[in-house]
Amino acid sequence: MVPRLTLICPTYERSVYLKRSFRFWSDQAKFRVLYGDGSQVSSQIECRNTGNISYFHEPSKGLYQRLLQLLRQVKTPYVCLIGDDEFYIPSSLSNCVDFLDESPDFVACSGRALGFSRSGANLLFSRQYPRLKNRILDSDLPFTRLSQHFSSYVPAHCYAVTRTDVFSKAMELALGCKLDIFAIFELIYEISIVSYGKTCVLPTLHWLRSHEAPPIRNTGDLSLNTNSRFNDWWFNNNPFILRERRALCHELSIAFGGMLNTDQITAIFDIYAHNTTRSSTPSADRHVSLSSLRLMQIMPKILSHFSDLMRATYFCLSSPNRLSLQNQFVLQDLRNQGVYIDEEGLSQCLVFIKKSWGLCNE
Repeated sequence: MVPRLTLICPTYERSVYLKRSFRFWSDQAKFRVLYGDGSQVSSQIECRNTGNISYFHEPSKGLYQRLLQLLRQVKTPYVCLIGDDEFYIPSSLSNCVDFLDESPDFVACSGRALGFSRSGANLLFSRQYPRLKNRILDSDLPFTRLSQHFSSYVPAHCYAVTRTDVFSKAMELALGCKLDIFAIFELIYEISIVSYGKTCVLPTLHWLRSHEAPPIRNTGDLSLNTNSRFNDWWFNNNPFILRERRALCHELSIAFGGMLNTDQITAIFDIYAHNTTRSSTPSADRHVSLSSLRLMQIMPKILSHFSDLMRATYFCLSSPNRLSLQNQFVLQDLRNQGVYIDEEGLSQCLVFIKKSWGLCNE
């Protein structure tokens, strides 16, 4: 079988996760996987260039240089960025490829996410990115798609299956930004993908988001310094920064070939900045007790959650895998939203996670 999807994975000083990821994907021959390792010492695992996996050890290169190197190795029509500590349900990746094959006006798609973490000997699920629910950006107008996306922002496309030509243009544009502002790489990438075409989130469990370890911030690459926040920069009226912002929006407009003008890109950044500032501000009435009317409004939700709890209890007691009650509840919540869960694919991921923790010998 000739792979149609390439997974690219940058990694840095996390050999435990790299080993786990390598072993998982080495069993998935339908996907090509490229690792770019910036660690000082090459990982002592069977990461030879064998089968469907290629491993590049480049300790002298930063994250962005390694991403560009991996990007130039992609020969498949579709590509997806993956995390070294996270898992992606293989059947969902295949579904995304099939969807894009059948939908030429869409440039990227993904599915729903599930968080996981460790508490002692237990693996715990958690809700992750609820804003991905029913997310379809299918307007014919780039500005409309972007306004919709950034009005309720979630990084929906960084780890989506994407057409390689679109991924390459968006990645190179984002990597070319020289501003040292936290997460601006992500924002430029998201703006680029949504500008180039329609996107969607399919109702299937796609991505297991790891909370096992903190994100890597010490590589020296631009936009990873959390002390330099986008909103502080965007709302700063210093004349130099005003010119800097204008220049960025103008350069992006040129890069998009006139699909968006400078003012429209400025408006998108402004929508993002205002919405993220508002969402981080505590509500003034957060500690006010609920009125009787409010209680009546939320009572159906309480009853619904109680019903979900009873169903989750049943699944917990009847399941041969005996997932915890909390985990069953989180999965049932996704099912109630119409999300398809590939039980076999999920179980396969869980085996690899537990094995890496020394909790499973299968």
